[in-house]
Amino acid sequence: MLENSLLAGAWLILTNLTNKDTYLALARNTLESFQNTAPHSSYSGARGSRRMEEDEERTFLPAGASWGRAWDMLEYGPVRFVVVVHLKEHITNVLARAANRVYAPHKITQLLDPEKEGERIVAQGFPKAMIPADYACLGDKCH
Repeated sequence: MLENSLLAGAWLILTNLTNKDTYLALARNTLESFQNTAPHSSYSGARGSRRMEEDEERTFLPAGASWGRAWDMLEYGPVRFVVVVHLKEHITNVLARAANRVYAPHKITQLLDPEKEGERIVAQGFPKAMIPADYACLGDKCH
């Protein structure tokens, strides 16, 4: 379960970096295949002192956080920072460090050079400008 949760997280990152829904489908299928393994309604005992069954505890607890993070990223998406800049310019490090200083669960920082990756920039909906830019995106909204 742990390895598959980590793999699903990697596929979700690839979905956002490549804009290919194939990876999204793989991530969703992987996480859904473990839905019945993760404890949800099988806690036993009084409401205030419920506990997991031993087999669920052995299976789920080591992987629970990873599985939960992957589901959260699947449902709500990551925070993306897209830095459009010539990678040889000094400002590249400044913009990349600014993006990396922001704490956000499921953050993805992507550096794109307009000379080399102009098609990817335009495909993601950004202008292929030669002026350095740092876009912050949540869902399909970017600023």
